[in-house]
Amino acid sequence: MMKCKTIAEMKDRLRELEVEGPVNISVPEAADIMGVTPQSLRFGIKQGKYPFGVGYKMEQNEFYINTVRFLAYMRALDIGGQA
Repeated sequence: MMKCKTIAEMKDRLRELEVEGPVNISVPEAADIMGVTPQSLRFGIKQGKYPFGVGYKMEQNEFYINTVRFLAYMRALDIGGQA
C-alpha cells in the first residue's frame, strides 16, 4: 500500500473501498489514505479525535475502523458534505 499523494489518488482509493465493501479496514490502510502515519492515526483514535475508529486494550492495543464510518468521515458527510 502506498500513501495517497494527491486528492485524486485519495478519491480513487475511497471509491475502491466502497466497491470492495469490507466491514472494516486496517489502521495502515486508513493512514495511507489519510496521508498520516499509522502511529498518528492510532494516537488520534485513542484520544477520541476520529469518530470512525475505536481502540481497546487486550494483550496489546487493538483498533477497529468501520469502513462505512471512515468513508463518511473522509467525504465530510458528518459535517454536511456531499458524497
